[in-house]
Formats: sequence, C-alpha cells, structure tokens
Amino acid sequence: MFSSYSGVEMRMDPKDLGTVNSDLMTGRYGGAGASAAWQTVLDLYYQDRLREAFDHALALGVGDGAYGTHTYRMVEAEWRAREYGEIREFSDVLIVEAPKEMEESSWEWLLEAVRSEFEEVCQRLGYEPVEKVLVSLMVPESDAPWTPYRHGFCVDKVPYDKVVLPLGLMRNEGHFRNGLRHEFGHVVNLNLAQGRMGMWLEEAIAMRMGGDVDGRYVVQLKQGAPIWMGPEELSEAFVGDRRGATGEGLWRAYEQAGLIGQYLGELRGDFALGDVARAMANNSTWKEIAMRVTGQSDEDEALREVFGMGEDEVFLRAFEAAVEST
Repeated sequence: MFSSYSGVEMRMDPKDLGTVNSDLMTGRYGGAGASAAWQTVLDLYYQDRLREAFDHALALGVGDGAYGTHTYRMVEAEWRAREYGEIREFSDVLIVEAPKEMEESSWEWLLEAVRSEFEEVCQRLGYEPVEKVLVSLMVPESDAPWTPYRHGFCVDKVPYDKVVLPLGLMRNEGHFRNGLRHEFGHVVNLNLAQGRMGMWLEEAIAMRMGGDVDGRYVVQLKQGAPIWMGPEELSEAFVGDRRGATGEGLWRAYEQAGLIGQYLGELRGDFALGDVARAMANNSTWKEIAMRVTGQSDEDEALREVFGMGEDEVFLRAFEAAVEST
C-alpha cells in the first residue's frame, strides 16, 4: 500500500495492488495497459526485486510502447538506490539502504534517526512492531520532477514495508526527522488497520506524526477561503498528477488532513489514533455486512467507536477548532 503513492483507496489486501494498478492502466490505455509484461514488472516491484523489475520495464521501452511510464519511473528510482546503495540491517525490524560512499559518521547519524523516530511513532500509536521496515534513500539523480512522489512515500512490499525518502532531505535534520515520522505513521496505519484505511485518515494520522502542519493554511481558513473539503473530496485530492497547477490543491489537502489529525490527537491523545486504526480491523462479519448495506465507511465506523462521532462531525469540529485557534 502506498502512502503518498497510491491512487486507490484501500479496501483490499495491499498485496493485490499490482492487479489494481494494472486495472487502472487498462482503463486508461486499453488492453495494452494490462499486458502481462507490465504485470510482471509490478509483481517484481512488490517483491522489491528491483533489478529484475527495472530490466523488464526497460525492455518495454519509453516511447509509444511505454504504457506504464509512471511505473517505469518509480521502479527506476528505487533501482538506482539499490544499484548505488548499501543495505544495513541493524535491529529485529529495521533495515536501511543508503549510498555506499556515505561516510561512516553519516551512517551512524542516519541509523540513530531511523531507530529513534520509528520507536517514537510506535509508542505514540501503541504499535508493537512485527513487520520489518526498510528505509531507502533516493539517490540525487532520481530526485527529479519526473520521479513519482519524489518527496517520499511508503509502500507495502514482500518481505517488508518500505519507506523511500530523498537523500537530500538529510541536509535539514528537522525536515528529515519529520519525514521519517510521517512515513512511519503510514507503516503503523498499514499494519494496525490491515490496509483498510482511506486516504484522508491515512494522511491525517501521518501528518500528526510528522508534526508538519503549515500555519499559512490556518490563516487562509480564518480569512474565509472556501477550501475545506469533505471526506470523499479530501481523499480524492491526494490522487493524480502532483506537478504544476495541482500542487497548491495538494498542499491544501495535506494541510487540512494535518489539522484533522491535530484535532483528534489533542482531543484524546495520539494513542486514540492508533485505536482508530485498530478499530478498522476488528469488525465482525455481521458488522461488515451491515456497514456495506448502509453504505457506512470504515473511517466513519471506526471514528464512532473510538471518538463517539462520525466523519462529518469530525470534519466540522476540526474546522471550527482551526478557525477559533489563536
């Protein structure tokens, strides 16, 4: 499952995303988008077999036949990190991939940052790590406008969850640690909610973990700008091309999600955010049937269970709290 990457609101086993992406390409490009060749690329990608995935993608070309160019660029970026990188496994669950030429002092700092930020997020959300997590740093040549989600993402792979961040982010310790916590929030959500959490709530919790809400957005809200979205609209805002004119809308989506996460965290504590994720995976079969019959979302049900209010009320109260803040 992708945090910053997925264009699909999760309601399935994250390992099925390869098929989902193939279906998306079919809708966009016809039968060619669902070709066995691109499906092979995706299957290899989700196993983190990047050299093989890249070789298959490269063989498909980047001209008229490149129906999966988005996938190609994504695989290419991760393969370059593998090609020029070194992997160090330094705990029962944490693995780091970074450039081979990085100085040992930088390695020591990096491993400490990964360990401490991961432990903090797990503690705040009440998660006991089980799945391994690989943190991979994207090499500079891949930190380019054509690389999908170049600012960082999390994806569910076999045999670990993978966090990818740009190497250049290490130049600013605060931003780097915020980025780690943000993506680790996605890792924890993925495991606690078993891939059932929708985009807006995913990002609300991740933004809360990263602690990176921009005060400029609150100013816009107080000035009366009509930019507060509903649950479905907010989730949809995270999907699509992130370049050019869509950048402002995407920034607002993240900031709104961050304010919602902030409101919920301050209301009951961050552990309650973990409880919401757990609540999404604890329903009985009969409860699931009732939800599907009534059209109730997983997010609405979990929020009512933990906070005693549904999606619409949470959005309203978070908006009011932001506007009334000092």
